[in-house]
Amino acid sequence: MPSRQRLTINTEHHMKLGAWKKEYPQAKIIGPQGLREKRAKQKDEDLHFDYEFTAENKRTLKLPEEIEREFDVEFFVSQRTKFQDFPVNLLH
Repeated sequence: MPSRQRLTINTEHHMKLGAWKKEYPQAKIIGPQGLREKRAKQKDEDLHFDYEFTAENKRTLKLPEEIEREFDVEFFVSQRTKFQDFPVNLLH
């Protein structure tokens, strides 16, 4: 079954995101705040994020129905350190 969404769980796990999007161009990209800026700073491909979790929208962001039907999604906002960023958790 082809991928329809790609959830990048945090700002560290995104290295193959560009290659994945080329393989599945119709899929939506979901990521946490800060990832788009980090990718720009690292000069990674400029990708369109269809859904971006932020501290402000974490309770109101509407994800695709297939994801909301299958998972409880929680975005944790925390004090960012070198080893800790903004994780998105999927609970099934």
